[in-house]
Amino acid sequence: MRFYFIRHAQSSNNALYDATGAELGRSADPELSPIGQKQAVALGDFLSRNNDPLEGGQRFTHLYCSTMTRAIQTALEVGRGTGLTPVIWEEWHETGGIWLEQDGVQVGQPGKNRAELEERFPTMDFSMYDAQGWWNRQPETDCAPRAEQAWANLLERHSNNHDRVAIVSHGHFYAHIIGQAFGLELGRGKNWFMLNNTGITRIDLLETEHQSTELKYANRFSHLPLELLT
Repeated sequence: MRFYFIRHAQSSNNALYDATGAELGRSADPELSPIGQKQAVALGDFLSRNNDPLEGGQRFTHLYCSTMTRAIQTALEVGRGTGLTPVIWEEWHETGGIWLEQDGVQVGQPGKNRAELEERFPTMDFSMYDAQGWWNRQPETDCAPRAEQAWANLLERHSNNHDRVAIVSHGHFYAHIIGQAFGLELGRGKNWFMLNNTGITRIDLLETEHQSTELKYANRFSHLPLELLT
């Protein structure tokens, strides 16, 4: 399996933090910023010409994304470039989930429900959801167990074949997935891996006598002009 971790394009929360260094005024489920929209289009255009930034002509066989709006918006541009319809894989959402700060406390928010998602993104399948918001719980306090399960589920679905799997996910969750892939302890306050908006990391799972995990490249953003790099 070739696994491609793609971070979503710049969100309005990313832009807010870049401008202010704070999260005051953040959205629980932000849209792409104007720069983020341009980044996503640039990524889709690049993939329409060359689906694999390392080896030309190799097409993704599967495309997943988290249920967060910024990931879906980015994944739709990846889909435009690759001819694939993104499939929701909720457990690849960002650390913490959907929340807003109220009186200094992070409080979980509902997130979009099925009707809202279907209206906003009509080409995708949201049949797994109902009239309740897809999050509708308190913020996640420890994402390590979910990262472990997400990586295990990815291997269960795709490791024993020649699939080329792309998942549009999130910057903080990326470090935890790298940790799962290579047996490292990563995260806030420890070692950290940087992933720019729309940056691509490729990890190959090779079927040998003892399964080999190879980092082919990390945080590639050659599809972006410098003025769109965030």
